[in-house]
Amino acid sequence: MFGFFTKAKTVASTQSSSMDRPRPSAGYLRDTRSAIISTRGASLREHREEVRAVWRRAAALAADIIQNSGSLRGAVDQILADTVGEELVLTPKPSLGKCGYNEA
Repeated sequence: MFGFFTKAKTVASTQSSSMDRPRPSAGYLRDTRSAIISTRGASLREHREEVRAVWRRAAALAADIIQNSGSLRGAVDQILADTVGEELVLTPKPSLGKCGYNEA
């Protein structure tokens, strides 16, 4: 009599545990219980589009930080001097005669 209850209990426990687990299946991008794939909205974008979207904001932030920081301003000036050099700095010399002035 006790053997019947033990056998019935083990059969019921194996049936309930198989009901809890999802059946294994094969496929690409199948999601798990955490739903990590369905919650992440990823789309294909070209790199150029991303750069175009954030360029103006990034350039404005960089210019603001450089202008408001003395040490960064000095570093940028030094890099420009090392890269461009003193010879290539623009020194405008307009022809004042064409504007009605005489060079005296």
